[in-house]
Amino acid sequence: MKPQIEFNKLTDYVLKGQPGTYWVQFAKNMLEEKLKKYGDSFNLVIYVDKEDDYYIIPYSVVKKLFEVKYLYPDKFSNSEAWKVTIINHSFRITSNKNKVNVREFYANPYLINDYNQCEENKAFEIEDLKRKINARIRQSKFRKGVLDNFNNTCCISRIKECELLVASHIIPWADKKETRLDPTNGLCLSILYDKLFDKGYFTINDNLEIQIIKNDFSDLSEPLKKILRFIDGQKISTPVKAIKTEYLKYHRENIFIDG
Repeated sequence: MKPQIEFNKLTDYVLKGQPGTYWVQFAKNMLEEKLKKYGDSFNLVIYVDKEDDYYIIPYSVVKKLFEVKYLYPDKFSNSEAWKVTIINHSFRITSNKNKVNVREFYANPYLINDYNQCEENKAFEIEDLKRKINARIRQSKFRKGVLDNFNNTCCISRIKECELLVASHIIPWADKKETRLDPTNGLCLSILYDKLFDKGYFTINDNLEIQIIKNDFSDLSEPLKKILRFIDGQKISTPVKAIKTEYLKYHRENIFIDG
C-alpha cells in the first residue's frame, strides 16, 4: 500500500525517492517558491513505498548544501535542479563533497514536535505518511509511558515542569523499529540533558550511573565542561519499570562519543 501523503503540500516539498539511496531532484524554481513564501520554515519530505521509510527534514538543517554551483539541468521541471542522495542517513548533493547527518529526521515525526506536549489528551496534528495512522498519538503514548516511569520528573535534574521534559529514546528512533514505542527504551530528561544524551556527550552504565565524554574533553566550551563535570558519576533516579541493560549497552557502544 502506497503512503498517503497528508503533509501540507503548499508548505512542505514532498518527493518520492528510490529505496536505499532516496535519490531525488529538488527543482530550483520550486525551492525558490517555497523560500519566497515560507522562508526556512518548511520541510523536505522524501519517502519510498516501504513502511516507515521516509525522512522529514527541516530545510534549515540542510540549506547550506544547496549552492548554485551544484545545479543540474532538469528537463522535467524546465528548470535547474539539485540531485540529492541519502545513504546511511547522510544527506548529500551531487558534486558537493559536504554532507549532513539526518538520522534524527528518519521516520520520526516526534522529533519535530514542539516540546510543549504534556497532557495525554492534547490534540496532536501530524501528517502521517502511511496508513493514516495518527503517529503523534502513538508517540504521545510513548511519552506518557516514559514520563510515568520516572514520575514526571527529569531523572537527572529532578525538574518537574512538564513543558521542559522530553521522553528521550535510548536506542534512537531511526535505529530499531521494534524499540521505538517501548517505554523502557526511554529516559525522562529535561531539554538540555535530552540533547546531550542524544548527541552522545554522556551515557549511562548498567548501575544507572552517568558517564561523561573523556576523549577530546579539552575541546569543549567551559560552560559545557562544567555541566558535564557536575553530572559525572551521578546516579539517575530509579524508574518504576527497569530500563533494559541491552538498551543502555547499545547507547554506550553506538551513540556515546567515547564508545
